[in-house]
Amino acid sequence: MVESLVQASAWLLRHTEDFRFSTITLKQAKALKFNNFVTPGKSLTVTSTIHKMEATECTFKGEGTVEGQSAVSARIVLQRINLRDRNPGLAKTDELLVARLREQFAQIWNGPTA
Repeated sequence: MVESLVQASAWLLRHTEDFRFSTITLKQAKALKFNNFVTPGKSLTVTSTIHKMEATECTFKGEGTVEGQSAVSARIVLQRINLRDRNPGLAKTDELLVARLREQFAQIWNGPTA
């Protein structure tokens, strides 16, 4: 359930910043609360909202529900970087990663287009 909050937040961040960063990692999960389990055959509906954006970190409030009942909630802190910032020789890798992430996003996105 925590991974689903992290992934939803990372995709929201990528889309919000027009895929500006190639790498997004979990830095911290705070105020984590498990309220219910997701049993087989049930769907976890995840929502994530941006709470605070800083230069290299972004904090989200995420929650997951099952049939309208809270299952999980957390404050997720993600760190975003480009590999070229640490090693200029990885600039091409950044480009390839961003292109692949854009392709994946196009496959999973079913909301309104920008």
